[in-house]
Amino acid sequence: MLYHLDEYLVQNASAVKKYAQGEVVARKGPDLYLLLSGRVGLYRVYPGPEESPAAVLEAGDFFGERALLLGQTPALTAAALTPAVLLAVGPEDIPALCRDAPEAVHALLQALCRRLASLDADGDGVSAPPPRPDAAEAAPPEAEPVITAAITASATASGIEADAAEAKPPAGGGTITPSRFWSVPSLFPDGHNMEAYRLPLTPVDKTYIYEKNIVCPVCAHTFKAYTVRLSRLISEGMDRDLRVRYRGVEPLYYDVVTCPKCWYSALVQAFKEVGARRRPAIDEIMLPYKAEMGLHFGLIQDTVTLFAGYYLALCCLPICFAGQPLLSGQLWLRLSRLYGDCADETMRRYAADRALTAYLEAYETSYIPAKQMQQLYYIIGELSAIKGNTSAARRYFFLAKTNKDGNQVIRRHAEDRLEELKDAESSPETTPV
Repeated sequence: MLYHLDEYLVQNASAVKKYAQGEVVARKGPDLYLLLSGRVGLYRVYPGPEESPAAVLEAGDFFGERALLLGQTPALTAAALTPAVLLAVGPEDIPALCRDAPEAVHALLQALCRRLASLDADGDGVSAPPPRPDAAEAAPPEAEPVITAAITASATASGIEADAAEAKPPAGGGTITPSRFWSVPSLFPDGHNMEAYRLPLTPVDKTYIYEKNIVCPVCAHTFKAYTVRLSRLISEGMDRDLRVRYRGVEPLYYDVVTCPKCWYSALVQAFKEVGARRRPAIDEIMLPYKAEMGLHFGLIQDTVTLFAGYYLALCCLPICFAGQPLLSGQLWLRLSRLYGDCADETMRRYAADRALTAYLEAYETSYIPAKQMQQLYYIIGELSAIKGNTSAARRYFFLAKTNKDGNQVIRRHAEDRLEELKDAESSPETTPV
């Protein structure tokens, strides 16, 4: 049922609430509650002498259907056994739920029919099935959240080990990892100042851009996205990090494609390289971001969705492109350029450092065709220079300069950068970048 709530969650993010372990779910109105993540206990007396909940619900379960459909006052108290996220659906929300998530409504009706034969007088499905003995007690404050069977199965089917799927984000911003809803890291790293960023996203020029129909390889949703007309690109120069500047268009703004429905994101050249078997893992990662960020993708062209698309693509990398650090380097390099366009030097260097780490890993572990090695040498040299490691920069620029399979343009750039570093070393007050 959870996997059919994409569109509804985007439109009704305010109805999603987070609850800390031990917090009581405030059931103020005749609402139905869908448990998106975590575990919730239903109690006849809370707090009280009754130590065990009458029922333990997990992700995908629901309660409060009698309150919603029959207007009955809830007889049980719901409390979070672990950090949990719930979606409240009131009577006024039913038309929108039926319109935006008909598959979820169908699954809900099926579950209600199965529950009818086992409901007791209290409702909320307490007597079906009996609570598991090992689920009677709430997890201690220091314990890790329990992985539900459904989520574990989806992570395993997607090629993710259970411990990796449950891994908490490390201290500090910037690392996007698969996580439970109650430990959602910000999509953007620490230091990302979205309100201050203004990119020159001018109205789309049909000379260089066209609308292309794209079918998402993960969820099969068909949508339109802007695509660059490569045959009409006219180069106007090249930056020293090998970023080509084109007349009338900036391809960097269209290099990542994001599905508006499931939010699967990837670089254009890699977008179709995954399949539907990744859907459960993608949904697991994206649902919390959909609940917290009311973004719309496709033909939307603004600074927020531009950056979000890149970071969503980084979210998808461990699921869809594990063991391909070159793609990570390409994403981070592009992000460093975007931050440079936004005049955020701190974040430019941060992204460049992440790109350097990924490119070095690709150099050491991945097969790189001989004709691409010159470019890789040069990029590693440039990123090393940005980081201030001039000895490494000189070494890789020299490899780019002497590469026999390379082209003359990159060779000249490498020669120029070697001269610039040499001049900078003779002027200590000058910091090479």
